Amino acid sequence: MLCSKSSEIKCRVFYKDAQGKLLNTEMKPKRIEVAFPILKTDSDINIGILRELVASLPFRDSKVYRINSYLDAETLMNICHEMVQRHDIKHIRTLKTKDGKNYETWYRGKAKVNSHDIVLNITISKDTDSIELFGALQTTESLVSMLTEFGHELSTELKTNTRGKSDLNQIVNVTIKDSIQRTESMTNFCPSCGTKLTMGVNFCSECGTKVTQTL
Repeated sequence: MLCSKSSEIKCRVFYKDAQGKLLNTEMKPKRIEVAFPILKTDSDINIGILRELVASLPFRDSKVYRINSYLDAETLMNICHEMVQRHDIKHIRTLKTKDGKNYETWYRGKAKVNSHDIVLNITISKDTDSIELFGALQTTESLVSMLTEFGHELSTELKTNTRGKSDLNQIVNVTIKDSIQRTESMTNFCPSCGTKLTMGVNFCSECGTKVTQTL
């Protein structure tokens, strides 16, 4: 089944009656809509162009989950990466803090049907025990469907890899979500090496890259 705006499910059933006579009947067509985009990526992109692309896409949203797991941030990120790479979507870059408690990874793809751009970001924070799935697309229906699908897949992956000892709980309380986002937004990282930056500095102490910090 290809993901497209709409389609019809049809079938014909052949069977034999009690006397052995071959008969057939047709199913009444059922129209369905599938919003989750099939991804296809065939071009390179750097982190600078990716940020411009996110800003240009009209629909952006995220789902935040509370992690209940004994796994460290690196292992959680590897699980997320393996899950995403089952789809035809290109990994752009992964950043992390020196203490290894916070990871952020970016992906970019294109929908096969209409070639619309798709951006996916996964942020893992052991400081707040949270995972955030962020997406930017050109249609709100595909955005909601994509985040829901990846959230479901991630929950399944965690339970499978830990034999049911890990799970995700979506944060629907706006106050809790905003608190997590404010905490994470106060932390700035070097876009080149991922080193945590001291507030007020203009250059990374690790690699020397000039940076612009978010207040």
